[in-house]
Amino acid sequence: MAAMIAAEWLQQNIVDHVIIAAPWKPVVASIEKSCSQFQMSVRRNLFYGSGFQHMPSWEATVLTTKSACSSKTIEAIQNWRRTEGWRFGLIIDEIHHNSTAGSWGSYAEIIAEQCEYLVAMSGTPFRTDKMPIATIKYNAERKIVSHFRLSYAEGVEEGYVRDVAVSWIRGSVNFFDKEENKSVEKSYEELTVKEVAEVQDQLLDAKGELVSATILAVHEDLMKLRSTAEYQDAAALFVCRPGADSSESDKRVYKIAKQIKLLTGVDPEVVTHQDQNAEGKIEAFRRGKSPYIVAVNMISEGCDIPRLIKVGILRLIDSSMLVRQIVGRVIRRRGDWDTHAATVYAPRISPMADELEELYEEGRAGLELRKPCPECSRLPCVCVRVCPSCGEEPCTCPRCDFCGRKVWQCACESDPRFHYIDAEAEADGGRFSSLDVEQPYIEKAKEVAFHNAQFRSLNPILTGGLLKAAGLSLKEFSTSTSPEQDRRNLIKKAERLCRRLAQLRYENDERICFAKEVIVRFDVDNWTEIRKRFSGSSVQRIVTHLQHEIEKEWK
Repeated sequence: MAAMIAAEWLQQNIVDHVIIAAPWKPVVASIEKSCSQFQMSVRRNLFYGSGFQHMPSWEATVLTTKSACSSKTIEAIQNWRRTEGWRFGLIIDEIHHNSTAGSWGSYAEIIAEQCEYLVAMSGTPFRTDKMPIATIKYNAERKIVSHFRLSYAEGVEEGYVRDVAVSWIRGSVNFFDKEENKSVEKSYEELTVKEVAEVQDQLLDAKGELVSATILAVHEDLMKLRSTAEYQDAAALFVCRPGADSSESDKRVYKIAKQIKLLTGVDPEVVTHQDQNAEGKIEAFRRGKSPYIVAVNMISEGCDIPRLIKVGILRLIDSSMLVRQIVGRVIRRRGDWDTHAATVYAPRISPMADELEELYEEGRAGLELRKPCPECSRLPCVCVRVCPSCGEEPCTCPRCDFCGRKVWQCACESDPRFHYIDAEAEADGGRFSSLDVEQPYIEKAKEVAFHNAQFRSLNPILTGGLLKAAGLSLKEFSTSTSPEQDRRNLIKKAERLCRRLAQLRYENDERICFAKEVIVRFDVDNWTEIRKRFSGSSVQRIVTHLQHEIEKEWK
């Protein structure tokens, strides 16, 4: 959503640069990937050090909320607005993290005042501490005034998200009742709030009855689901109890992971706060087929792993917002074919059970409002249509080994065969190891790096050599939805670059800029002709030329 809004702002020429802030690094990486689908050039730093460097070829900055909400950011924006006349757009994801009482919220409000446009988004637009959210307007009843709202029930109705099913883990616990001065046994649902606090350690023990029953229930259901063709890569998330500090939380995560391995024979993926490669692990799990991932808060709001379909809650939660955020990890649908409900495994202990029952009822209400397909009168639709790519009915397009999508729809950017190897430049190309790398491969490698942020740190000679050795092409690394969509996005990018060059060189006269930089050089009369006649590679040449001219102006 953030990437789509940013691309629309840039295309309409109502901003010159977009700042997108999100609370967690995995969310930042996901947004950055989405931006590449719209042919947007993105960076993760608004500036380097204390200097406010120009950003001629970067259209958006995607960074964490902590990095964005600072005095340096305010100074940088004010400087660029004053000296360059830049117009900024600001998009803040998970805005509820920014309260008016906190430093993040104070900075966010100042930054928002410096921007022409602001979009603040949240799936849980409220705070447990009841503090007002920064940049958000409230009415007289202290309720948020939103421009657009999509409830969970509406999301289920429209088919954006899965409905929720709850599998209650039943059992009992023995403890000493001080008031009655004797040992008692009570079922989970019979426990009072005070009794829950007293037996919490016993309930959530990694080797205890509740944890073991939850793991076995999730495992049995998930293995049945994975035996079907559509859900072979379905996965489950186990959410653990936090500790007094990150070190204690991590120890609990590993204890749960050990119990999962003991009971199921499957070694789960573990993501902890102290893990330096947490972002990489989450991305690898997203693309992989491992069945289980264990965490405390690392797999939380904004972390998009669509193959997650079940969640075992191994903690006691009294926050409505946290319950909804956890359930939100498993309700992302992967397509019209994805009709299986998201399943939550938890003990019936209030207030967590009350919130889960409310989510269940909201999902059922959304299902009841769904309308059947007007063609086949079925829900879900069972119409078989000719594939626009292969022309077959049903589709026979090859699918990506990582994400399961059609190859031309594939959103996977990285390739595990890439490694860092020393490379050296030569006059007409380069060399790494014993392989000569011709200049065309190096140029193609630069294109790969331009479209895929994680390749920008690689030596282009190395990347080009790997492209040559493996017989890979830029198409295999593209994140566009289709070749035609890729071409249209490139044309939009060329239009944006032409406007930027007109600002720098031709006193904002886009017609003169287009005439001198495009018509003369590429033998074309107007943008309409480019849209009709030019191939993707031809448009890429225009984009490359305009970028080069912009760089010259800045230098």
